[in-house]
Amino acid sequence: MKINLPKTLAPHISFKYTSFDRVVLRGYIQGLYKEGSVINMLRNLGFNKHSNAVLRILTDQLNSHIQKTAEKLGVEVHWWSNTEKKKYHSKIDFIQDKYKKELSKRNKKSKVIGIIKAIENTRTFANKEITTKKGKKFTKMYSTNKFVSQYYIYIDDQEFGLCYLKLSSYIPFVSEFYFNGHNYLKKQFDKAGKTYTMKDNSFTKVEDIDLLNQLVED
Repeated sequence: MKINLPKTLAPHISFKYTSFDRVVLRGYIQGLYKEGSVINMLRNLGFNKHSNAVLRILTDQLNSHIQKTAEKLGVEVHWWSNTEKKKYHSKIDFIQDKYKKELSKRNKKSKVIGIIKAIENTRTFANKEITTKKGKKFTKMYSTNKFVSQYYIYIDDQEFGLCYLKLSSYIPFVSEFYFNGHNYLKKQFDKAGKTYTMKDNSFTKVEDIDLLNQLVED
């Protein structure tokens, strides 16, 4: 699916822009930010309770699906530990270092390069048992922040270059798509067979300036 980002996002931007650098698009499941909506969804799925154990079932299903998909694609799921945190400035730096050879190839089709699993603090839901003054017990769902697993699925996209899709493993299963404009330019230069040099995240030399101007203005 081809997306013209400048045209798509232009109505939502009030200032003038000539090109994109880092673009982050966040996705939400509409309605899953209210306790009542989550409970209704669980009932529609066949659960007559909304305990923490039930919420965990959904999380385990997502974890299992990602693991099976990774095995099917032949990609590794890396644990983002303190060792990686100390060695690398960011997760994408780790991927670029780990998969230098794969990223240097001029792939004609988009493909998943690797997956990082990290623990991060995010908004989700939990349940607790409440006892009324009359001694009646019931389960109350409430919104809370806690540390849960997040998956960063890194893709060598045929148009955008290196980017990632982030998936939270707990309800409301927030997602995030990220790409860097510099990676997009690198991919386009590679496809066109144009040479360039970079220092960190900056282009210091580009063979075809006209192509560069065309890419950032389109």
